[in-house]
Parts: sequence; structure tokens; C-alpha cells
Amino acid sequence: MTLDTYLQEKKELTIQTLASFLTHKKNMSPIFASHQTQIFNDLLTSTKNGKCLRSALIHIGYELFTTVPNADLPIFSAATELLQNGLLIHDDIMDNDTLRRGIPTTHRQWEERLKHTVNNPQKTGESIGICIGDTAFFLASELLSTTNQLATILPILYDEYQKITLAQMQDVIYGDANTMPSIKDIEQLYTYKTGRYSVALPLVIGAMLANQQSATIEKLWIIGEQIGLLYQIKDDELGLIGDETKTGKSVGSDIREGKKTIAIAMIYEKATEKEKQNVLSILKKTNNTKDEIEYIISLYTSYNIGSSLKKRTEEMIQNIHTRSDELQADPSVTDLLKQFTLFIVRRDK
Repeated sequence: MTLDTYLQEKKELTIQTLASFLTHKKNMSPIFASHQTQIFNDLLTSTKNGKCLRSALIHIGYELFTTVPNADLPIFSAATELLQNGLLIHDDIMDNDTLRRGIPTTHRQWEERLKHTVNNPQKTGESIGICIGDTAFFLASELLSTTNQLATILPILYDEYQKITLAQMQDVIYGDANTMPSIKDIEQLYTYKTGRYSVALPLVIGAMLANQQSATIEKLWIIGEQIGLLYQIKDDELGLIGDETKTGKSVGSDIREGKKTIAIAMIYEKATEKEKQNVLSILKKTNNTKDEIEYIISLYTSYNIGSSLKKRTEEMIQNIHTRSDELQADPSVTDLLKQFTLFIVRRDK
């Protein structure tokens, strides 16, 4: 099976599970019916517009070791996508993003819906976005409560999500600081903000559902962290020089948000003192000009940052493939995991 076919198959299963759960919830809770219907539609639409990679990784983590049907798999998968939706909605508000996957972000959609009925639609839209993000977290918790292996997995899942919030706090501080964090510090941030929860945690959840031992679980943590770091490095590249018709975000979006990514830190590391001052000055601004965006992109090009990142990612891919083989798991599913690693670095959105 190709990775594309596998991802689509698991995405459809996740959406079916989520849609069924939200329909049941809607029928059980008539209070504030109009708001609830719109919120559920927003969450389901957002899931459909996404790739559902985390839910697919739960299935890969499970199927690496067994093919025995498990009713908890789609439930954990759907709950993971709900948690992801909540995080993204809050993240978009903090970053003041207007687009997500090429369409207006949730808080911007509500701003538009309410522009003729409230006094401050921007503030109200952001407030409702926070509420919808919170709702996604609580819905995920309720959905997870219906599983049979909650007691063993929930402590690990919630521990990782607590670490995400701490990493997000650090990311916000880095963004507003007058200094540039080291590449090592940024990589540590990426590990907890993206690597562990986006890739490693889903793989581990799947393996735990397959009753794997701690030694195997630890190997998956390492593999997942490395794939997650690859994912974030690619995200940085797309956020800096990606095709906005494919990414759904404008060129240089990370610069406009003042994000201190690995790519930016690598530029800073090689830059002259004057260039370093210019980079920090540009990142501080809330409304960058086209020339300022192009200035940083020109530094990215002149210092061959893309080539350096490519060399590093190729080394990481080889390491991930070696570690994946050492799992001694189902060869066809191991191949899917390797395909997933390559998909991460070759994607254009």
C-alpha cells in the first residue's frame, strides 16, 4: 500500500469516528444549540481540511506489531485530532494568523460572522476562538473516556500535552526577546512543541495499544522525535520561502510573526554584526515591508542555509531508517514509516 492511500484510508476512518461522536453530542445537548452546531461544524471541517497525520501515526504504531482489530484505535485517533484542533486554534490567536490551510482561521471566521451584530468583532472572534479551542480539549477528554486502555495511556498523553504548553510559552518568550536563542535551544523547543506530540506520542500510543514493552516504546520515542524535528525544519523552510499558493500562508509568514526558527538562527550564526542587528530589528516589527522580508530571504540564500539544512536532513533520514529497521516489526508497515519520513521532507505545504 502506498503512503497516500494509507493516509487517506485512516483519515476517512478518523473523520467518521469524529462525526459520529459529535452527532451524538449534538443530539444529547440541546442547550445553546445554534452555537454548538456551528462549533462542531468548525471542528469537523478543520479536521477534514487537515492531513490527520497524527491519527495515521497511531495506526502505524499499532500495526507495526499486530493486525488484531482494536476498537480503541479510531477513538484515540479522533481524540488526537480534536486536541490538535484546539492547539491550532489557540496558536492562531497568539500568532494573529489570518489563514490556516488556505482558509480564514477559526477566530477570523467568527469575526466575520459577527461583524454586524457585536461592537468589537475582532475581540469577540478571538474570545470565541479560545472557547472553541477549550471545547475541543474537553470533547477529546470525553471521547477518550470511552476507551478500554485509558488508565495506562492517559497519564503519558496528558504529560506530553502539558509539555507542549510549556514549550509554547517558551516560544512566545523567544519571539518577543531582544536576543537570538541558540540552535540547540530551538531544537529542544521543537522537540517538545512538535516532535514528541506530533510524531513520537502517536507512535507510542499505537504501540501501547499493541501491548509493546518499554524497550520498544523508548525506540519509538527516539524515532518520533527525529521525524518531528524533520517536520519542523521543513515547516520553517515553507514558512520562509514556501509557495503561498500551496502553503496557504504568505511568503515570509514566520518573519512577520517574529519567529526565531532554526533557519533564522542559522542565518544569525553566520551573519555579520550589522546583519545580526538588522535581523533582530526586522523580527521585532509587527508589520514588515516586502523589502525586509526579501532581505532575510537573501541572507538565507547567500549563506547557503538551504544546502546546510538539506545535508542535515539527509543524515537524519538515514538514521531514522536504520532505527526503524531495528524495531524488527512488520516490514510493510516499517516501509510506511520510512515513506512517512520522506513525505515530511518532500512536502510543499
